[in-house]
Amino acid sequence: MNESKQHKNEEIIINKHMTLPEIILKFPQTREIFDRYGLKGCGGPLGPPETVEFFSKVHKVDEKALLEELNEAVKSKPKSIDALLYKETLGDILYKRFFKAAIVIVLTIGCLFGAINLAYISLKGSFFALPLKYTIAHAHAMVAGWVALFIMGFAYQAFPRFAYSTLWNARLASLTFYLMISGIILYFPAQLLNPSTFTISLGIFSGFLETAAIFLFILIIVKTIKKSGKKVEAHGKFVFASFFFFLVQSIFNIGYFYSISSAKSFDSLVEKVSILSGPLRDIQLIGFAGMMIFGVSQRLLPTAFGFNEISKKLSNILFAMMILFIVSEIIFLYLLRSTKNHIFGIGVEISYPIFFVCSLTLFFKFGILKKISEKDRSLKFIRASYSWLVVSVLMLLLFPFYNSLTNQSFSHAFWGSYRHAFTVGFITMMIMGVSSKIIPMLSGKDVLSLNSLMIPFVLINAGNILRITSETLTDFIPKTAFSIMGFSGFIEVIALFLWGYEMYKNMTPSVVSLKYLSLF
Repeated sequence: MNESKQHKNEEIIINKHMTLPEIILKFPQTREIFDRYGLKGCGGPLGPPETVEFFSKVHKVDEKALLEELNEAVKSKPKSIDALLYKETLGDILYKRFFKAAIVIVLTIGCLFGAINLAYISLKGSFFALPLKYTIAHAHAMVAGWVALFIMGFAYQAFPRFAYSTLWNARLASLTFYLMISGIILYFPAQLLNPSTFTISLGIFSGFLETAAIFLFILIIVKTIKKSGKKVEAHGKFVFASFFFFLVQSIFNIGYFYSISSAKSFDSLVEKVSILSGPLRDIQLIGFAGMMIFGVSQRLLPTAFGFNEISKKLSNILFAMMILFIVSEIIFLYLLRSTKNHIFGIGVEISYPIFFVCSLTLFFKFGILKKISEKDRSLKFIRASYSWLVVSVLMLLLFPFYNSLTNQSFSHAFWGSYRHAFTVGFITMMIMGVSSKIIPMLSGKDVLSLNSLMIPFVLINAGNILRITSETLTDFIPKTAFSIMGFSGFIEVIALFLWGYEMYKNMTPSVVSLKYLSLF
C-alpha cells in the first residue's frame, strides 16, 4: 500500500491551472500537442504565460481531452533535443511587420498629418479652408495604412491558429506587405501633388499595387482555412464579407482617385467628392473594418476577454441585417448625391435604424459593461470601443433631425463628428484594445505585469470627446469651437504615441523565452 502511494506521489500530472511555459519547460514533448491546437508561433519557444484552462478556451479545444493528451505525452519518451527545439518561421513573425508599419504610418502621415490639417482648419475657422486633397490623403493613410495593415497582420497570425493550421505560402504573404506598403507610400505624394499626368499615373499605379496585395491576402487566408479542413463558424460570414468589401473598396478607390484627379474645375471636384466619397468611406469603414470587428469580436471577446457568446442564430440574423444596411445605404446614398432627388434620402434614413439595432444588440448581448473578475488592461479599450460604436450610430440615426434643427440640408460639422466617433472611438479603440493583449502574449509576456496603458486610454478618449463636441459646436459658436477643436488631434497623437511605444517594446521576445533558447 505504501509503495503504491509513493508511486502515485511521484507521478507528475498536468492540470488546468498549470501554465504553458511551466509545462513545456518540464516536458518539451508536450509542445507538439499545443502546436497542433494553434500554439505554433504564439509566445515564442515556451508559449505565452497562460494556463491550460485559458488556452483551451481561446483555442476552442476540449479541456478534458487536451489534459488527457498532455498527461499521456508526459509518460512517453522525449524526442531528441533538435526535434524539441522551437524553430521560428516566417509565418510566425510576419504580423510584426504589419503592426510596426501601421504604428509608424499612424504616427506620421496618418493621425499626425490629420492633426496638422485640423490645426490649420482651426486657425482659418472653416472646414473648407483646407484643400480636399489633404483630407483625402489623410483618410487613405488611416484606412490603408492604419486599419488595413493591422487587420492583415492580425489575420495572418490569428486565423491559421483559429483553424489549427499554418499560414499557406508565408513568402507570398510577405510579398503582400511590400505591395501594400509601396501602394500606401506612393499614393500619399500622388494625392498631395495632384493633378498632373505623372501624379495621376502614380496614384493609379499605387492603387493597383494595393489591390494586388489585397487579392493575394484574401487568397492566402482562404487557402489557409481550406487546407485546415475545419468548418467555418457563424462569425466567419462577417469575416468573408469584410474581405469582399476590402477588395471592392480598393478597386473603387482607383476609380475615385482618377475621377477627382480628372476634374476640370473646383466645382466639378466638389461634386465628384460629394457623390463618391460617402459610398467609398462606408464600404471602407463599415463594410470592411466594421464587419471584420464584428466577426472577430464574436470569436475573440467571449474566449479571450470573458464577454458573453453570441448564438449562431443571432449571429446569422445580425449578418443579414448588416448586409442589408450596408448595401441599401450605399445605393441610396449614391443615388441621392448623384441625382439630388430627396426621395432617395428617405431610403438612406430608413437604413440607419438597422445599423443602430445591430450595434445595440451586440453591445448588450456581449455584456460589454458586465463585471469581469480578471484584471486586464485591454478591457477598458474594448468597453470604450463598443460604447463609442453605440454613440456614433446614434449620432447617425439623429443626423436628419439635427439637420432639420439647425436648418441645414447637410451639416458637415455633425457628419464629421459622427465619422470621428466611429473611426477613432470604435475602430481605433478596438485596435488598441485587442493588440494591447495579443501583442504581449505573442511575445511570451505576462500581460498583467505590463503598463496599464491608462494614460493613453484617457488621452485618446479626451481627444475624441473634445473633437466631437467642438466640431459639432462649430454650427453654434464657430469662433470659440474652432479655436478649441485644433488641440484635439494632437491629444490623440500623444495617446497613440504612448500606446505605440508600449506595443513596440512588447514585440520583443520575453526574457524567459530568450533564456530557454540560450540553453540550446
